[in-house]
Amino acid sequence: STLSLAIQDVDRFKRVNDVHGHATGDGVLKFLAQVLIRHLRDSDVIGRWGGEEFVVLFPGTGHLSAAAALDKTLAIFRAHDFEAPGGAAFSVSFSGGVVEIRQDEGLEQAIGRADALMYAAKEAGRNRILAEPEARQPEPPRLLLVVRDPVLVPSVQYRLQQEGFDALLKTDAASALEAAPMFAADLLLLERRKHVDDAVDGLDRIRRVQGREGEVTGLRQ
Repeated sequence: STLSLAIQDVDRFKRVNDVHGHATGDGVLKFLAQVLIRHLRDSDVIGRWGGEEFVVLFPGTGHLSAAAALDKTLAIFRAHDFEAPGGAAFSVSFSGGVVEIRQDEGLEQAIGRADALMYAAKEAGRNRILAEPEARQPEPPRLLLVVRDPVLVPSVQYRLQQEGFDALLKTDAASALEAAPMFAADLLLLERRKHVDDAVDGLDRIRRVQGREGEVTGLRQ
């Protein structure tokens, strides 16, 4: 099941200790722990990670949803007024990084990725949560195919969809060429054969000339 991990670090915590004292700094950390406990789910696992860092595990949650949950805790935390020993009020924020743990990696690797995002959030100005961008799905190869027998079109269309192509079928070359500029096909294939088995047996050759990320090049029929 999906498991996300977040690391958050209190911004400019050393300054809090230096200016307001370590007792006040401890109060800031305790309040952050309370915010996380009260406003995250009971199923989320919260732990102290070093000095002013916390780690949260989000079972059954994607990294974007986990980041949204942390954003809410950040808003609550930074809106709180802490009181310095002299009576002055001050506020504190934190920065965080969120990743989705991959099946092929260990916890240490996931922590390293989350930590890198957390530092990127610091460099971007602090007071924010950064999550890994969602992986982009490669676009399917776009195939413009001429099948002269309209009876064969449904069968060929189905087979092409099964093979992962975004296909547009026409029954004559003139119609195909007219549609080509708008469809922006990676490959134009003119098919003159009569039988459906023959019409689709070129797919193996099409797959062999597929380039990376959906590019199709180099086939002439």
